[in-house]
Amino acid sequence: QGVFKQMVSCGVPLDIWTYNILLGGLCNNGKLENALVIFHDMQKSVMELDIVTYSIMVAGMCKAGKVDDAWKLFCSLD
Repeated sequence: QGVFKQMVSCGVPLDIWTYNILLGGLCNNGKLENALVIFHDMQKSVMELDIVTYSIMVAGMCKAGKVDDAWKLFCSLD
């Protein structure tokens, strides 16, 4: 997350790809709770989340043993 904060402070424009890379890195390194905070912030923003975002989060939840939460997120997709 340090690189992410540095990018923000330098004015680098952040897009869905940047966020997806960050979420993937957090989930793959056992930091699901941090990823969830960012994911929920993304949901509240005007940014349109894509299938990659949801796939990363579902996989991260499953990896962390939160299969029920992953299923709920999956079922929330239209």
